[in-house]
Amino acid sequence: MNRIYILSLLVVLSLAGCKDDDPKIGEAPSVSLNPSQAQDIPGAVVSVTVTIDAPNGGETLQVDGASNPDVTLDGSTRQEVNVDITIPNDAVTESVITVVFIAVDDEALTSTPVEFVITVDAPLITGDPVEAEDP
Repeated sequence: MNRIYILSLLVVLSLAGCKDDDPKIGEAPSVSLNPSQAQDIPGAVVSVTVTIDAPNGGETLQVDGASNPDVTLDGSTRQEVNVDITIPNDAVTESVITVVFIAVDDEALTSTPVEFVITVDAPLITGDPVEAEDP
C-alpha cells in the first residue's frame, strides 16, 4: 500500500514539475522608417521617423553609420523616434551615406537591420554668374 501511495505521489509531483511557469517570450522587434531615404547637401540635417514594434518592450535603438548616439527607448511595445542626422561638411558630392537602425528589446532580441540611405547633393552656387571674357 505504501508503494502505491509513494508512486502516486511521485507521479503527481512530476506532473506538477512540468508546468511552464515562465512567460512566453514574444517575437524579436521590428523597425520601419519614414522616409526610407533622403538627399541633401553637406552640412544639412535630414530627419527620419523610426517606428519600433517590440512585443517584449523596446530597450535601445542602435544607430550605426552616423555620429548619432544610440537611443534609449521607453519600454513600450510600440514607439516612434525622430532622428536627425547631419550630413558631414566634408561629405563627397554624389556619394551615399548609409545609416543602419537596429532595435533591441527587453529580452535582448534584435531586429533585422534597416538601412536609411542619404544621397549627398552638390551645394547650390549662388551669386552673380561670372562671364567669360572674349579673347
